[in-house]
Amino acid sequence: MPRRTSRPSAWRLRPTSTTVISALASFDIIYISTQGGPGNATLVPGLQIYRLAFFDREIGVASAMGLTLMALVLIVVIPLQRVLRGRDG
Repeated sequence: MPRRTSRPSAWRLRPTSTTVISALASFDIIYISTQGGPGNATLVPGLQIYRLAFFDREIGVASAMGLTLMALVLIVVIPLQRVLRGRDG
């Protein structure tokens, strides 16, 4: 018999993790369609890192931004996944 709980469903948190990952992984779509423009209206962190590394030749700054971005993603996603896993199981 399935266990019933009064807590909110874990399905309500899944869109949050999907949104975070999708926003950070949208480099290709934005680069192909707008390249971050007009101005910097659609500039996402991945595109900024790409520009710094390959156009401005700021490899060190781009590397630091990439590592910082990876750390921020892990800080957000790992606890969220643990919460989701705890509610599913």
